[in-house]
Amino acid sequence: MKKIISIIIPVYNNEAYIEECLSSIVSSKVEKEVIVINDGSTDRTEEIISKYKVRKEFKIISTANLGVSHARNIGLKNAVGDYVLFLDSDDQLTKNGLEKFIYTISKYSGDLYYGWKSDRNSKCFPINNNEIIEMILFNKIPRTACGIVFKRELINKNNLSFDENLVYGEDFLFTIEYLKKCSTSVVLNENLYLVTPRLNSISRRNDFNHFDKVFAMEEKMNLIFKENEFFRGKAFTLQQEIILAVEKVVKSNLSITSKLKIINKIKKNNLLKTCFRMKVPSGFKHALKKQLIHKAPGPLILLSYAILLRRR
Repeated sequence: MKKIISIIIPVYNNEAYIEECLSSIVSSKVEKEVIVINDGSTDRTEEIISKYKVRKEFKIISTANLGVSHARNIGLKNAVGDYVLFLDSDDQLTKNGLEKFIYTISKYSGDLYYGWKSDRNSKCFPINNNEIIEMILFNKIPRTACGIVFKRELINKNNLSFDENLVYGEDFLFTIEYLKKCSTSVVLNENLYLVTPRLNSISRRNDFNHFDKVFAMEEKMNLIFKENEFFRGKAFTLQQEIILAVEKVVKSNLSITSKLKIINKIKKNNLLKTCFRMKVPSGFKHALKKQLIHKAPGPLILLSYAILLRRR
C-alpha cells in the first residue's frame, strides 16, 4: 500500500520564492498532498498559489496573519497523509528528495526520518531518539522541523503542535517534543532540503532583541526536559544562542552606547550566568566567545567581536 506524505507549506508575502518552492515538489511522482497556508499575505502570493488549486493534490488555505506556528498547526489539522513533512516557502526539496524519503521509509522502520547531513561519515543509519536529541542540541545535525518526515499518527496521538507563543526555536523544539514520544529515528545523512538565503528572513536577519527570544525558548525547554535531562546539550544550545545574540547586537546599526547597554543587560541575566558556568564539549571559537561574554567588560566584547566577525 502506498504511503502518502502531507507536505505543509506556510507562506507569508513570499511572491519572489513560492513558485520555485512549489516547483520543487510538483514533478515528483510520490503519492502526496500539498497543503499551502497563506498566512495573510498582502503581495502577489495569493495570486501565485491560486494557480495550483486545479491540481488535485493541492489544498490552498487562507488565514489571517497569525504567524508561522499557527499556519503549520492549521496544516496539521487539515493533513490526511500517513506522514508529514514541513517545507518553508522560500526553500526547496532536492530533485528526487521525496522519492528518497519514500525509499528509506520502505527500507527502515522508524518514527522519524531526518533528511539532513550529520557529522557522521556513514550512509543512512537508524538511531535511538536519545542519541539524535543529543545531536540536535549539540548542533551536529540541523535544529529544525523542516526537511524531516514525521508520522502523523504519532503527532495526533500525543496532541503535538507548534507553540504559537514562540517566535524563535519553535520548530526544533517541536521536533524534540516529537522525539521524546517515539523510539527510533533514521538519519538519511544527505541534505534533501535546500535553504534559500534571504536577507529579510525572520530567522536570518540581524535582530538585536534576539536574547529575549532565547529567554522565551529556554522557558519552553524547561517544560520539555526534566530537571537534569540532557543538561549539557541544553546548556550548549543556550550558549550558542547567547553568543549569536551578542553577534547580532555587534552587527546591528545601533549606536555604541545602545549596543553596550544591551550587552551589559545580557551579561547580568541569570540565564547567562547559569548556562555559561556549565562545561560542555565545544571548539576553540565557541569557548573563546563564551569566555569573552562571561568575563570581559562590554567595550572589550564589542571590539573583540568586531574583529572576530570581520575575519569570517
